[in-house]
Amino acid sequence: MNEIDPPFMSRSKCNKKSRDLSIILTSILFFSVVFVIFYKLETDSLFNKLSKEDRLAIEPLLKDLVLNNHFGYVLAGEKPVAFTAYFQQMRFENVLFIKNFRSINVEQSWKALEKIRSKLNSENFLLTKKEYNFFDFKGSNQECVDIVNVITIINKKLFLCTVQEHLACFKKALGDWVTPEKLLLKVSESTISLFEVLDKNEGLFGILLGYGKNNAFAFKRYLELAHCVDPLFYEAAPFCSLQTIKPSLGFSCLEEEYAYFQEQLLLFDLQFPFSVFLPPAFRVLKDDEETSILKEKYRKAHRRLMKTYQGKDFLEVTLKQFIAD
Repeated sequence: MNEIDPPFMSRSKCNKKSRDLSIILTSILFFSVVFVIFYKLETDSLFNKLSKEDRLAIEPLLKDLVLNNHFGYVLAGEKPVAFTAYFQQMRFENVLFIKNFRSINVEQSWKALEKIRSKLNSENFLLTKKEYNFFDFKGSNQECVDIVNVITIINKKLFLCTVQEHLACFKKALGDWVTPEKLLLKVSESTISLFEVLDKNEGLFGILLGYGKNNAFAFKRYLELAHCVDPLFYEAAPFCSLQTIKPSLGFSCLEEEYAYFQEQLLLFDLQFPFSVFLPPAFRVLKDDEETSILKEKYRKAHRRLMKTYQGKDFLEVTLKQFIAD
């Protein structure tokens, strides 16, 4: 007979498929083991570069950033950007407020962090600290009364995706030169803050902070109106230049439009009882679908953060997230 026995053919094909599947699974297992070993070696190398004193200096700062200032959500891939500011602690503050005020020596913590920052600033994240003068405004006079350290973290992949998603907004505000890659490069190489790179556009800044496009630009409009019609607002921020703007379509005057946004913009108030992770806080449009989507998104992100850190060494878990693939 010239024909091959069908049962024999079937068994032969099954054996070949089994061998192929076995090779694939073995390869996957091998590369998984290699990755875990490499990942552990990378993490261990970070710890080896840090003395006990360095770890003690770094941990309070990282805890404040991750737990209280939403850096954890950036590490988890839910926010493109987070930032916070620290005033330099004067002796007077150290003596009186050490127990109640943020008793973090930012300079000392950052000096220790610099030893491993090149590893933290991987292809995934950008972590920066920049100093700015803080001015006290008295009428038309201004006096530098302190130095502010602004620490920013950027999730590079999420930054690129977010700019691409809202590219038309970024081009309209900043110019046709903008691409996600060019903007990220400018931010990473700039000596000025991200807010200044964005031409102090609260709408673009809010988008990158993970507030949503509609919420971000609604808040931008609210600030524009406040500068023009709210005397209390202007007294609190006299350095902000007044703008001559017209009411939006549907409003008879600026005061009417301002009252509308005062009523529509509510605090994004997520409650996580007994949680050490503070949720993002910002103004949102109360009846906008975007707000509902963001609430669900940050609730899920919070649960993942709790699971990631529960029962584990805080510093080790945080550093692992920086270098995770």
